[in-house]
Amino acid sequence: MATASASTSEPQQQPQLAPPKHPRMPAVMNWEESVNYFVSKGNISRVAIYDQGGKPLAGTPDLQFQDGDVRSIYNCVKLPLNVFHKYRFGLFLGAERFICFKVDSLTMIGVSRDSLYVAHLCDNVMILAFVALQGPETRVSCLGEVWTFAQELKSHMEVSQFVQ
Repeated sequence: MATASASTSEPQQQPQLAPPKHPRMPAVMNWEESVNYFVSKGNISRVAIYDQGGKPLAGTPDLQFQDGDVRSIYNCVKLPLNVFHKYRFGLFLGAERFICFKVDSLTMIGVSRDSLYVAHLCDNVMILAFVALQGPETRVSCLGEVWTFAQELKSHMEVSQFVQ
């Protein structure tokens, strides 16, 4: 005599997903940790955050500029779009000449022979991010990365006010 056995199927458990390779941005983070978080995403390798006077708050070690150079960038980014008589203008950072243009009221891009930078004002700080033009081709927008980081940084600054 054959007996039928009832099969009890237990629900299959989904495999655990690996955590992302870059750290999660916690609510309270100092400037250096914010820069490390941004760089850990792997799309931008040189970045710095400056205050309104051009003083560095944090940055990657290989990104060092004179205060006057940083203030020049900050002042150009801060100027309204209608002040510029030409679409493009030149700006020197150290010995390197950049051709610059305003993207919007808070953002400027500079391009030299070897690199590109995005300068973006985020509340009372300026994010300055560089990418090399001679490196491997990337499908990531430096401008998009900086804008995303600025939004994360802005949210972080708002949350930090309540957490501290």
